[in-house]
Amino acid sequence: MFDIIQSAEMLFGTVASSCKEIIPEFNCEYRIEKNNLPSVDGLVAFLGQNPERDRISITITSDTGSVFVSDETVWMDNYTSFRDGLFDGDEVVAAIRIMKGIKDGRLTVYNLSLFSAFLCNLKMEQLFENFTKLFSECGDHVAFQLLDTNGSLRTSSISFSDNDVHWIDRRARKEILRNCTDASVFLDRMRISLIPQDFDINALEGNGFEEIKVLFEKLRTVLSYVYLANTATVVNDKAILQFDPSTKGYEYEMNQLTDNVVVPLIYEWVFKDDSCVDKASIARKIINTYCRDKESILAIDDKVLNSIKSDYVIYQKNHVDQYIDMKNKISEFIVDSAGKIQELSHDIADAFRNNFVAIIVFLMTVLLTDSIDFSQFLGREISPKVTAVCGVFTGATLLYFIATLIMGNQKWNWLKQSYTDLKKNYDGVFDSKDLDEAFNHDEPLKNVEDQYKSIRNKISAVWIALILVLVIFTGILVWQGNHGTAQEQTQVEETVTQEESTAQQQA
Repeated sequence: MFDIIQSAEMLFGTVASSCKEIIPEFNCEYRIEKNNLPSVDGLVAFLGQNPERDRISITITSDTGSVFVSDETVWMDNYTSFRDGLFDGDEVVAAIRIMKGIKDGRLTVYNLSLFSAFLCNLKMEQLFENFTKLFSECGDHVAFQLLDTNGSLRTSSISFSDNDVHWIDRRARKEILRNCTDASVFLDRMRISLIPQDFDINALEGNGFEEIKVLFEKLRTVLSYVYLANTATVVNDKAILQFDPSTKGYEYEMNQLTDNVVVPLIYEWVFKDDSCVDKASIARKIINTYCRDKESILAIDDKVLNSIKSDYVIYQKNHVDQYIDMKNKISEFIVDSAGKIQELSHDIADAFRNNFVAIIVFLMTVLLTDSIDFSQFLGREISPKVTAVCGVFTGATLLYFIATLIMGNQKWNWLKQSYTDLKKNYDGVFDSKDLDEAFNHDEPLKNVEDQYKSIRNKISAVWIALILVLVIFTGILVWQGNHGTAQEQTQVEETVTQEESTAQQQA
């Protein structure tokens, strides 16, 4: 333990004329005569007691000059010359100044009594801004290291302790802040990023913390009011709270909001889990019912808290009924979709079977009516009409395949839209997380879609192969027809040439 004031009094041989400690620094002044000036070794020893993260300096001033002593400069010769230049009876002022540093979320408190007095003399809004700044510099936890006091006072994120603190976070501070933002509209949340849990004391050991304990309880209560309100703002050390969006908010001095012991309990009940949005809505509804004016907001009592809890039980019952109804509809959808997928699969399979039968009938008809016989096929003497009919039939088969796919996909989209509409019906009843869990993260829809696409793709592959066979067959007919026509033309020309040659010989 290091009591800097007592150590300085021993160093200078007198009591301090003034002392002050604030968050970033510690200051103390002593008026001493030349004979009481400490030795160089005494000053060196005093400076060495200071934590490494802080920077200490002592400015000693007389009527004729001054000397600066610190742990960062070479000052010994200057100090000796300054002291030797004084006359007996000369009075000097020794001003100790310590600039505090922050390391690993820790900063020093040299005198708990002075520091407590400083905090208690600040306005509420100044306190909020100072602690917000500390959290921005320290992270999720602020640890004040006490040098002159044995004991500790701790919340979930702030500690005053003479020992190292090991934090155990049951819930992340950022998560609680996010829940508060989701459930309420605090217009100054960027300037004041604090939560009531920051000042909810959960451990207290030792003496000297009475003022801080009372102060933290007040800060906790004010912040509880802020986050229970539907809309809140803090300006000029006043809070404007609006619990009912349809009415005008009430303006309060900060100190008016510090004495209610029930409001922190309501806040704790509302924000203790992820259902804070629903709970906050119910709490505000009950507060608006019981509290019709500005004064009644300040007088919220156990009756309001019990009524909030009772109303939430009724809400949960209705919520459970709606949840069961939703799960039943999801089950109905799964059963219904399975039947519709079978129907879609049968439709595609029936279309393929009908088309396949049509192709077989067509080919048998062409062959049985002697439109094509085997000898003609080998001889490449295919009628252009037969080739044209085959081409038309192949094109019709392709169009029938495309139309079947379009209709099947359209029916699937209708089924998918019915699932989406079912999910949207419960958007206002459940939050997005509960809704996703109830619908099993859309797994039923994904499974049904996979089944449909698997069947569709397999039938489509076979169907496309059949169409390709028809295209190849028709292409062969076209090629043979053109080749046969060319051969006939050549034969005709040869016949004409022979006839002309015979006629000339006879002549």
